Amino acid sequence: MKTTNTIKRIAGLAGAALLALTPFQGRAQETNTLANAQLTQPQPNPIQTSIKGEWFNKYLFRNLVYSESPISQGTAALTYKDVSLIGIGIYDNKVRDWIEADAILDITHNFGPITASAGYAKITVPNTEGNELDSQEFYLGLTGNCPGSPTAKWVRDFGTGKGDYFELSASHQIDITKRL
Repeated sequence: MKTTNTIKRIAGLAGAALLALTPFQGRAQETNTLANAQLTQPQPNPIQTSIKGEWFNKYLFRNLVYSESPISQGTAALTYKDVSLIGIGIYDNKVRDWIEADAILDITHNFGPITASAGYAKITVPNTEGNELDSQEFYLGLTGNCPGSPTAKWVRDFGTGKGDYFELSASHQIDITKRL
């Protein structure tokens, strides 16, 4: 109960911070003369925000089943240049309670042909006795900026998992809105 209330407070504060920091994308008017007044594009804001909601029929992560019932996952991110603060909350729709809350600090920089990332993740698994499943991770990753986006990532779990693991992946995004 105490952990659930803490998660709700953190989620509320994160949501309020994201709303307060979301850039206002208005237009400015040049005031040289009224006859030549032109609309100009706003300057890009270095602070970016994103909020995403997802639904899954079960919670499977790195080939481990964490919940057999449907879950909802919310993700909020606040990014300034190459640095992102990301919060993830996972809610079990059958049990009707939070089953995980993660806080991630990520630094990602594009070096032309490759993008490098490094970060820290604090994983909280509430509603377990003594939160014995909570963990912490540090990671380093490289992604090729080419078709297929090949990615190699090393993760060091220095919390509950206590170990290293590697991820190799490839992905490609297709914008279907251009075809509709």
